[in-house]
Amino acid sequence: MKLQLFILFIALNSILFAQTETEHFIFQPAKGGGTLITPKEKTNEILKKGEATLDWLGYDKEIPWHKDVYVKPFQEMINQHIFSSTRMKELEKNANIRICPYFDESGIIKYIEFWLPTNVTTSLTDKELYAIYQAYMGIKYDISFCKAYNDKGIVTQFYCSDFFEIPFEDLKY
Repeated sequence: MKLQLFILFIALNSILFAQTETEHFIFQPAKGGGTLITPKEKTNEILKKGEATLDWLGYDKEIPWHKDVYVKPFQEMINQHIFSSTRMKELEKNANIRICPYFDESGIIKYIEFWLPTNVTTSLTDKELYAIYQAYMGIKYDISFCKAYNDKGIVTQFYCSDFFEIPFEDLKY
């Protein structure tokens, strides 16, 4: 009976306020559509720096972000048995989530949120989302070959955001 009342409370809360909370995250409608999943009790302080766009024109090598930023942290979670082979195969079918890191001029990820498309759910649990959050916080984008600019020109203090899906095709499990 208590469990049924709790589920009813969560359902009513999300209908009335379009927001649901778990132990670590807040699920709420995103301004551009879909669902934004943000960490509880964390503020995206990096936004104060002002957004910039990175320019890597003239750089003719492979940009190392895919391997170093997208794949490596997730592979380490698999190697540490945070995600089993069986669980990864399940997630391939229904993870449906985008990881959205924010980094500053140092290239270090300072904030992470997640995004789901409209009317789509994820099979990731709160605990798994939190593990992903922890694994990617502090990871460094190599932006040494880039220039950052905004509408005022080249800038030296800024933030950039990125988004990517779980890189299943490059993971070994």
